[in-house]
Amino acid sequence: MPVHSGSGNSLLNTSKIANDLLARWKNNLVLTKSVYRDLDGQFGDIGDTVNVRLPNNVIVNDGNFATKTTPLNDKLAALVVDTQKNVKFTLSMKDRKLSIVQFGERYIEPAANRLANVVDQNVAEKMRDAYFRFGTVGMPLSYQDVNLGLAYAEDVALPTDRMCRLITNTIDKANISNAVSLTNQPQLVKDAIQKGYAGEIAGFESFFSQNIIKHLTGAFTGTEQVAAELQNGNKLEVKGGQAGDLVRGDRFTIDGVHEINPITKQRTGRLQVFSVVSDGGMAGATDTITISPTMNNGTGTTTDGQGNPITTEMDKNVDGTALVDAKINVIGDATSMYQENYIMHRNAIAMAMIFLDLPPSGHGSRAYDKQTGLNISVSEYFDGDSNKNNIRMDILFGTKMIRPDLIFRATNQKVS
Repeated sequence: MPVHSGSGNSLLNTSKIANDLLARWKNNLVLTKSVYRDLDGQFGDIGDTVNVRLPNNVIVNDGNFATKTTPLNDKLAALVVDTQKNVKFTLSMKDRKLSIVQFGERYIEPAANRLANVVDQNVAEKMRDAYFRFGTVGMPLSYQDVNLGLAYAEDVALPTDRMCRLITNTIDKANISNAVSLTNQPQLVKDAIQKGYAGEIAGFESFFSQNIIKHLTGAFTGTEQVAAELQNGNKLEVKGGQAGDLVRGDRFTIDGVHEINPITKQRTGRLQVFSVVSDGGMAGATDTITISPTMNNGTGTTTDGQGNPITTEMDKNVDGTALVDAKINVIGDATSMYQENYIMHRNAIAMAMIFLDLPPSGHGSRAYDKQTGLNISVSEYFDGDSNKNNIRMDILFGTKMIRPDLIFRATNQKVS
């Protein structure tokens, strides 16, 4: 049942609404435009899993003899399509007399804006698990911070191509704009300030978002030490009574565990940063935290698809071992809130959107954008009891951090 305008023409059908909503929704997105979205266009339901294939590393041998064999073991990341959001309008006879332009301004634009923020917030939640570090703790993001961030990214083989972006919060967007103004580069200033979130800064396309989440650190003690030696794995045990309360998003280094370039396997000169990826952190009796990245000093083994043991040497990501009594150095002050900023490659986070089945009764349409992979479903059904039309707009998606090695995070100005 199409929604009619006052002239009697069928102007407001579900197809027109879906296409108008998709265009407005796409225009309101910021963070979502910076993630990998080539997994879209499938039909399915909430709870479906999409497997994302990850790149393989290899072992390079020295000399004439091939002494070590690189296992042929495909790596997959399971992305669960677990989030459905919708907006529903109930239209009276008076509402049905609106023109398509009036309907768009009054109803579609607010819906598009809110849905865009909901999806961007979901992406921002995944960004919190980033472990690589740039910037100066407690200080506003500076132009120098971004320049050094570029150097740090290159140190760990993060591709600094056009798919790698600087993403700031709204406050540090102003700080960066001021810094750019001082460079006296008119075109750079024009791009970075007049266009708002689009412009090149220190080699990065820059964007800002109100949905960047501030980080509130846990009530850690500052005296944390390793309780059990860890060479390979993501479960770190901390001495009882020293664990305090680290929360998801807290980051730290461990004395003796060094960051390396994943290609050359050489030390970068910095300690490896780890992020707490489970809520609750070090709190509780177990004094065990889940960390990212999973520590791999090249000495471990795993199993292939047939259950055979294989080496993980090709995926080595640290140099050193977390020894018993090694000091854990937490970034920032306890129970403090900080502004955060990111350098992120498109392939760090993946997003999959699923086509929803349209209702068998009533009228429905889908709109799909081939360039971005975004899609939305709009259905219309009549409520005979109230003599009103219902319009429902749905999206179904999932996001996952699939390459945490392709994102840097800055813990900057302290808010409280």
